[in-house]
Amino acid sequence: MHPRLQELMTYLDAQRAGVMAAAGAIAVERWTEKPAPAAWSVVEVLEHLRKGEEAVVRLSFKLGKQAIAAGNARRETETSSLLGSLDHMMNGRGVIDRTLRREAPPETRPGEALDPQTVVNGLARTREDLYKAVTLVDGLALGDLRWTHPLLGDLDLYQYILFIGQHEARHALQIGEIGTALEAPAPGVTSGGN
Repeated sequence: MHPRLQELMTYLDAQRAGVMAAAGAIAVERWTEKPAPAAWSVVEVLEHLRKGEEAVVRLSFKLGKQAIAAGNARRETETSSLLGSLDHMMNGRGVIDRTLRREAPPETRPGEALDPQTVVNGLARTREDLYKAVTLVDGLALGDLRWTHPLLGDLDLYQYILFIGQHEARHALQIGEIGTALEAPAPGVTSGGN
């Protein structure tokens, strides 16, 4: 695998481990509980991540196949790191910063009645599919393959792949916040003891 893609995929896998560790710190029986009426549950956050990754998988296949079919796919000659290439986004706050609330696009919002195991299995499938898509575009100059993101604007395919990892890092923090909220006593409830 090209060094740029290898670095990105290593980063993505580390962020996925962080998401699953954050979710694993909460009893799976509570994954469907919302900490507040308008908030998402753990399983809804995971489904949102699955849908987001699935969209990048589709885009990667689309852009990769188009470039290969057109015969104008340039080979990648750069090896510099791309891990900081989204840091300037969102008014310089980057993707991970949770102080700036963002509304998920409709196509990545979770549906109703989600089963935790089904969503976890879906996350595993989308990661397998991403590796297949990366295999298709491996060695191509992915900086040449561009598409407009609904929130971040014009991104290249490297940045889309990086976005998956940073998006997961952002939502790992959210899952931690959900866990904290679920463990907090309900308003007006005091704990007993001496």
